[in-house]
Amino acid sequence: MDSNENTSTSIKKLNIGVIRIDGGTQARAEVAKAVVADYAERIRAGVKFPPVVVFHDGAEYWLADGFHRLQAHLTAQREVIEVDVREGALREAILFSLGANAAHGLRRSNEDKRKVVETMLRDAEWVQWSDRKIAEICGVSHNFVSDRRKAICPSMTDGSAIRTVERGGKTYQQDTSRIGKRLAAPAEPRPDACEPGAAEPASTEPAPESVDTSGAQGDARPPIDDMSSKPLAECAMSGDAVEGDGSEPHPGGVEADEAEIAAELQAVRAKVVDLTMLLQADDKLVAASTLVADLRVMNNVLQARTDDLLAEKAKLISEVKMLRNKLKQRELRIDALEGEVAKLLGENGMLEAKLAADFRQDQAA
Repeated sequence: MDSNENTSTSIKKLNIGVIRIDGGTQARAEVAKAVVADYAERIRAGVKFPPVVVFHDGAEYWLADGFHRLQAHLTAQREVIEVDVREGALREAILFSLGANAAHGLRRSNEDKRKVVETMLRDAEWVQWSDRKIAEICGVSHNFVSDRRKAICPSMTDGSAIRTVERGGKTYQQDTSRIGKRLAAPAEPRPDACEPGAAEPASTEPAPESVDTSGAQGDARPPIDDMSSKPLAECAMSGDAVEGDGSEPHPGGVEADEAEIAAELQAVRAKVVDLTMLLQADDKLVAASTLVADLRVMNNVLQARTDDLLAEKAKLISEVKMLRNKLKQRELRIDALEGEVAKLLGENGMLEAKLAADFRQDQAA
């Protein structure tokens, strides 16, 4: 599955309320509030931003690119936003989001880069991909991916893992554990021989061809891989001392050395497990913090919109009261005018009666 395989797209306007942002598609460690405020101001000024990218699975629209633009539209009190709709489910949206900000938008921080790489390395399918493929998708160097892989899952480094590779358009599994290593002639089995592969090497760095341990202090044992190609008794007799001053065999014997190595490997594995759990906990905490920050931004926008609507309502109520007062005054004025009209009509009747009486008197005379 490649983030660039989605070819079916369409540009349209979509109500912001139907866009899902809670599926883990936020590839950044956090939303920059200053950038959101700047984008919102530009939107109010009439600046048109590129459409955000969403993936539609037939039921939901998952935001894959454009979290700052979406939050800015909400801050600017916009209800719709232009979107680039692509076919795909939540998983395709997450994969697309991991490299969406590599070439445009706000420059990614180191925390952003670590988050996208670790998202792939913590996935059961994507962790099998090569460092170069993950680096290409996330927009980072393959060395960066290799370092994060060693920190998160040291047992799956490029030198020892079964990897998913692509050659000639075909995808298949390949064991890369022997790449870069010379094939050693098989040793004749002996009762006291080291068992190759019985324990993982404590270091992935190649051992030097010769080590001068004369007068050295502390631990100067050669790597386990070098010891596994010959019997322990021969290691001790040939001068490849497991521990000590470089000229004497280990005073505790073969059994003590194997037990010590096993104990050290067990301690290393325990530390790796603790570190992995800590990193996973931190990643979940970051994701939760990001979601909380997004919800707070949306809550602030909704609160501001609510305050505006309440203020508009109060203004309308005041205008209605004013219009009612004016209407009452006009009704009183109409009543007064009707009274004046009635008075004038009465005076006019009296005047007509007087004129009629005078006319009759003149005719009688």
